[in-house]
Amino acid sequence: MKLTSLTTYLPVVIAIALFAPAKQTQAQTIVKTQKVTTTQQVVTPKPETVIATPATTRQGTPTNGVEYAYDRHMRLGYAASQRKNYPEALSYFTLALQERPNDRYATIAYWNVTDYMKPDEAKVRLNKKASNYERFMQVGYAATEKKDYQTALINFQRALKQRPGDPYASQAMRNVQTYTTRGTGIAKR
Repeated sequence: MKLTSLTTYLPVVIAIALFAPAKQTQAQTIVKTQKVTTTQQVVTPKPETVIATPATTRQGTPTNGVEYAYDRHMRLGYAASQRKNYPEALSYFTLALQERPNDRYATIAYWNVTDYMKPDEAKVRLNKKASNYERFMQVGYAATEKKDYQTALINFQRALKQRPGDPYASQAMRNVQTYTTRGTGIAKR
């Protein structure tokens, strides 16, 4: 599952959690029926472990406005990844994994962010057995994804020199030329 899928469905999950009626526990029912005539002392949680927002425990029971550290780290991690601040997101997901080491969602989010943080050259995955043609094509495609059309065009031209008349390199060059003319408004309609 990609990070974009998680960030797409996260608002829906949060909305359901906020507006869906939660089951009341027996303790909550008893507290509502009793009249409080004496002053009760309220114990506030430690600020580094919880913050006040709607949340649930691991078993799914409501916590009455208290957010646990895991939930906070996950929420802040998703927010940082939406802002494309991947180092910050990675640190929050790491903290969430420290709270719950075997958590599936924190693990997926962690690895999605590490994939985004890898340098683009590593994504190309050039191997020693690949021919020069394949390397030029891969670098050209990676540059096209980054919208670095000048680099892409140079690499597709190099690939075409390796294999003159190659239809893939020729088509890739035409595509890049189309992208550049659309971007400058020169393309004819």
